Amino acid sequence: MRPLVDDMVQADPAKRPTIDEVVARFADIRRGLSGWKLRSTLLAEGNFRFCPSGLRGTVGAG
Repeated sequence: MRPLVDDMVQADPAKRPTIDEVVARFADIRRGLSGWKLRSTLLAEGNFRFCPSGLRGTVGAG
C-alpha cells in the first residue's frame, strides 16, 4: 500500500496516478491479500498488539 499512497500524495499533481490507475492498483493489492490479512487490525508502526489467538507481535519494528 505504501507505494500507492506515496504516488497519490506526490507534490506535483502531474505525477499522481489517475483514479482509474488507483482503483486498478488497489484491486491488484487486494487480490494479493488473504482473507485473514484483510480482516486483521491495522496498527501504527511500532505498536504492540495482543491478539485473541494468543499471539503477540509488533508492526514495523526493526
